[in-house]
Amino acid sequence: MRWKHISDDCSSVWIGESLSRGTRKSTKNNRARTLTLNFTLQTTLLARRPLNFQPDDLVFTSPTGKPINDCNFRKRAWKTVLTRLEIDYRKPYSTRSTLVSHALDLGMNPVTVAVLTGHNVRTLYENYAGNVNSKPRLPNLLSVDDS
Repeated sequence: MRWKHISDDCSSVWIGESLSRGTRKSTKNNRARTLTLNFTLQTTLLARRPLNFQPDDLVFTSPTGKPINDCNFRKRAWKTVLTRLEIDYRKPYSTRSTLVSHALDLGMNPVTVAVLTGHNVRTLYENYAGNVNSKPRLPNLLSVDDS
């Protein structure tokens, strides 16, 4: 992610490209999207934005200021954090599935979850809906006037 992809007040971010092992390309499904960020993410980004940043500068870099190498990240940071938190190892990519499952579990609209994650709704249902742990509840379809 580059600073030019984040709004001036850090309230939204454009997701439309990835950088993997030195190669910049469009997202996996070739669909760009803009996400509205919550207050915590907004303030975190504002706090880490340098005063003299350039629009093409990366938002997240390695300790030496270079793009993050996924292998180094997994070995140096990811495993360390999971160990300290006493969480069994899982690949960083699994956080995507965890987000989807938790969002659906909490009753978030599946269409909204699909938009946030860049899935189409069908993919979301086919790959994630079976992992939802919440128990469905019948809605009250009668209004007060109908009873």
